[in-house]
Amino acid sequence: MQEKRAELMPAGRFAILAAVALLTITSLYFALTGLVISPYFHGQTPFAIGALSDSIFALALAVLTFVGFRWYLRSWEQSSRMLKESEERASKAFESATLGMAIVGLDGRFIKVNPAVCRIWGYSEEELLGTGFQPLTHPDDLELSKGWHDKLRSGEVQKARYEKRYLHKDGHIVWTSLSSSVVNDTQGRPLYILTEVEDVSDQKAAEAEIGRLNRLRGFLQETNQAMVRTHDRQKLFEEACHIAVEHAGFRMAWVGVPDADPSLIKPVAVAGYEEGYLAGINKTVDGIPGGQGPSLIALRSGNSSVCNDIETDERMRPWRDEAVKRRYKSSGAFPLKVKAEVVGVLNLYADEPGFFDKGEVEALEELAADFSFALDHIQMQDNLKEYNIHLEEMVKQRTKELEESQKRLVETEKLATAALIATQVAQDLRNPLTAIKTGIYYLEEALPKSQQTKVVSTIESMKESLSHATKIANDLVEFSRPADFEMVRLAMNDIVQSGVSSVEIPSNIQLKLNLDPKASIEGDKDKLSRAFQSLINNAIEAEPFGGTIEISSAVDGDKVIIHVSDTGVGISDENMKKLFTPFFTTKAKGIGLGLPICKRIIETHGGRMEIRSREGEGTNILVTLPAVGQKEPGQSSIGAAEH
Repeated sequence: MQEKRAELMPAGRFAILAAVALLTITSLYFALTGLVISPYFHGQTPFAIGALSDSIFALALAVLTFVGFRWYLRSWEQSSRMLKESEERASKAFESATLGMAIVGLDGRFIKVNPAVCRIWGYSEEELLGTGFQPLTHPDDLELSKGWHDKLRSGEVQKARYEKRYLHKDGHIVWTSLSSSVVNDTQGRPLYILTEVEDVSDQKAAEAEIGRLNRLRGFLQETNQAMVRTHDRQKLFEEACHIAVEHAGFRMAWVGVPDADPSLIKPVAVAGYEEGYLAGINKTVDGIPGGQGPSLIALRSGNSSVCNDIETDERMRPWRDEAVKRRYKSSGAFPLKVKAEVVGVLNLYADEPGFFDKGEVEALEELAADFSFALDHIQMQDNLKEYNIHLEEMVKQRTKELEESQKRLVETEKLATAALIATQVAQDLRNPLTAIKTGIYYLEEALPKSQQTKVVSTIESMKESLSHATKIANDLVEFSRPADFEMVRLAMNDIVQSGVSSVEIPSNIQLKLNLDPKASIEGDKDKLSRAFQSLINNAIEAEPFGGTIEISSAVDGDKVIIHVSDTGVGISDENMKKLFTPFFTTKAKGIGLGLPICKRIIETHGGRMEIRSREGEGTNILVTLPAVGQKEPGQSSIGAAEH
């Protein structure tokens, strides 16, 4: 601008000199004309005197003009000197200013820059001159910068103040505060834009740090409150992830727990911009297993694991491409423990590199410790609940056992009373039954042969009734007192055959036997024969219209299994519950002691008896007895046993 001003000043000076010269010549002309020419034409003295006065006036005017011009010339020289000194001072101030300063042309190119702005941007003056501001501007701020430049250039505004980011020569971001104003020419047209550039990177970093700490503090406070009000581990995981994204500004957060496969981690809660990233969290790339990532490192070691630059950290190579797509720049994994055992990992992802500095990591580790304390408390509560439930179950079970014991005690007392009565009844019945039996015998002997045919049916009916009454008496005796068991080695086939031979099989019932000759047991022959006789009788009585009875035996390891099945009427579900209850019966004859006696005999031999039946489909009785080795039949191994 100084050069332009220097070019303009000589032209102005020439115009002024020309005007002064023209005025002086004109004045001299009128002066000479008045002194010489006027008298010649007019020849009159008065006119000559007037012309002389005009000439004197013109001469005086010329002198005054010359003097005024000299004064103007000296003033102009003084002003030029002062302007030059002012420009020199301004240039020195521009060059030595601590603030960055730049003169920007209307086309956006730098006309002049000072050393301070060169230091701010990292470029030399030669590199900046002729270069536009656009290549130096951060891409995210380019539209903002162009907008203000256009407004200044068009004259829409004369001044502008705003903040923007520049890209330093070495690549890092420089935050600046710009103050720009338009410099116009004498006609009011914009010549260039003068911009002051202040580096506010430290201020921005401090503001960002304060903001980050405030967000972190909010994250810690909200998470601690969640720990107080949440008593479910899964819900706490989910809420912590949500708080990390909403309050702490993390790009994404998730919690992983140990998988059944120790080389894997299983995500159980997530919040933020995930978009399928966790689907590949356990993958392996180019021989680098997923287990080398920060999450599994924290899970295995129990220590925090931080990656402050995902794009360059080799550990993140398996996930780098997917992480960059989602703008994950740094990550941290913080173990969650219960009684020193890692039960999960809190994973946090930030959208800026270097996010997890020492202070951040320490604060998050403290949070993880609080988190672990909350998980420990939840675990204790869960254990207490489980213990209470178990205790309640134990109380219920014990109460049930006591009730059953009480019930059994009552039943035992009833049975003892019944047994006492049964013993007395049996004893009272046996004497008259013996007398009746003897009487029938003598009646048959005393009657002539010719008269026996007339009463034979009556005598047979009396014998049958006597036999039934005798069986009832024997059952009462069997039920009412402990019996002696003479245990000897027995062939199971002999027991079954003895039971079959002691009953009469009706002609409309088919009997099938499928017996294993190797089946041997130890037991009391008479008691077992009576038990199977009773079971076969029950099967016959269940088939009033005929059917099939099948009896089978087989050796199964250390057991002998016997099946007695029929195709009879079956047993209802209601009656199945009462089968082994003494004195319960559905028959017209009998007192309901057959099956309870059979069950007692089988169980006394160390066996088990089960009945499976469905009404209308028949019955299957399963008897299991301990098997013995191949010894000679009849050899005793146990003398006697008492139930």
